[in-house]
Amino acid sequence: MYLFNFGSSLAQSSPSCEDLLEKYAQKPPLLDFVRCEEDRASPQLVIRMVYQVPGKDAQKVEDFLVKHYGMRALRWACCGWESGQTGSLQSSPLQDKYDGAAISITMYGSGEKEDAEGKAYLVFDKEQVDYFTVVVEVIDA
Repeated sequence: MYLFNFGSSLAQSSPSCEDLLEKYAQKPPLLDFVRCEEDRASPQLVIRMVYQVPGKDAQKVEDFLVKHYGMRALRWACCGWESGQTGSLQSSPLQDKYDGAAISITMYGSGEKEDAEGKAYLVFDKEQVDYFTVVVEVIDA
């Protein structure tokens, strides 16, 4: 679900694959940029930035994303934590640069772990999760 959508096409200003949060928006200082993915085969231009934060710092990043981008707080679902509802970058230079885009942000982390013998178990404490992933997507809507 993308929470905002502007009318024009991105064809004239295709997003570049880089850390767009760092360059054009507010990025939590504990959030590490991992990679950027482009999907040019899609009927819509898709740029996806992937970030990670250690479980011990996840609450600070979650609080930041909820406050600044309207992402829903993480909830336990099945086997891990997820926001369920995406947030959006509505008032930022990123939105201004890519007018016509739907820009979303979401966060999740797996609660599944294995002990030394390979037996799976769940951790319910966010701080015990190895890392959480934050995904920002820019889509030509």
